[in-house]
Amino acid sequence: MRGGGEWTVPHDCQGLRLDQALMRCTSGLGRRGARRVFEQCLVLVEGRRRVAGFRVQAGQRISLRPLESGRGDVESRNPDDHLPVVLAARDESFAALVKPSGMHSEVVAGSTGPSIEAVLPELFPGIPAILLNRLDQSVSGLLLVALGDPAAQKYAAWQEQGLVRKQYLAAVRGNLSEEMLIQTTLDTAKRRRVRPIPGIEPDPLRWTRALPLSSSDERDESLVLVEILKGRRHQIRAHLAWAGHPVVLDPLYGPGPDLGWIYLHHCRIDLPDFSASVLPCWKEWQVNPLWKHSLPEDQSG
Repeated sequence: MRGGGEWTVPHDCQGLRLDQALMRCTSGLGRRGARRVFEQCLVLVEGRRRVAGFRVQAGQRISLRPLESGRGDVESRNPDDHLPVVLAARDESFAALVKPSGMHSEVVAGSTGPSIEAVLPELFPGIPAILLNRLDQSVSGLLLVALGDPAAQKYAAWQEQGLVRKQYLAAVRGNLSEEMLIQTTLDTAKRRRVRPIPGIEPDPLRWTRALPLSSSDERDESLVLVEILKGRRHQIRAHLAWAGHPVVLDPLYGPGPDLGWIYLHHCRIDLPDFSASVLPCWKEWQVNPLWKHSLPEDQSG
């Protein structure tokens, strides 16, 4: 689809990803077709370029323009051309940004896709802003930024002391009826999929705790609050799948399908003198300030 086109988002597409809304609005456009649209066209919402994971609102105008060769690298560096980067909290040492699903945390070599790291100089001009945590592209939620080297060093020390608490919301498959403490060791060697291996992880900072909040018998799914202290790559996704409760829509550790996003959202981070929180917009679940269901301070069991 190299031509143009324009649609208005109908009410039944409220809150959908942009690629899903396009499939609803365009007869015969499947998942592969939608992917080709983003490869071949500029996809605009209210005149601004957006990526596939952007959440649309009823009444917004979606339009397509042919992608002009040679301009992709330049356009990808402008955050306003892609997804809005929301500031959740800030003080003199730290800032917390909200990463939408579909957006990279770090700059990816060879990719023109948007990333939080790429826009840090524009968000914090004149400040050596340092990205402190990472989220997978398909995961949404909080990214912590140190506003200078001293703050980054404080964060590293607090992590080693177990003083950094990260809470996630996840929708998982199956009915999780009681709290879980997952202590399984993970093999994080450089491969696409992290592999659980026999034995208990000796470092309690690497354990995963999951607290059930609600469930849906109709969908055979549960909403859980997950906490880690010092995470490894894919730790939550791999641990939950190993426990028999993969994250909904996770194509790597569960059955998928691959829609470019999964039901995993970093909703809260607590440091000794800084905190931030943000809720996901999941229409299937009534999400309240769930961190009131606080997990125990001690993860050492």
